[in-house]
Amino acid sequence: MFVPALGMLGPIFGLGIIVWFIWLGIVMLR
Repeated sequence: MFVPALGMLGPIFGLGIIVWFIWLGIVMLR
């Protein structure tokens, strides 16, 4: 159960981290 869940959440967390860094950059540039 956990392995497929991590397989699906892996890319989601990866995109989340990328979006978080982009958002952090925007906030710091403001």
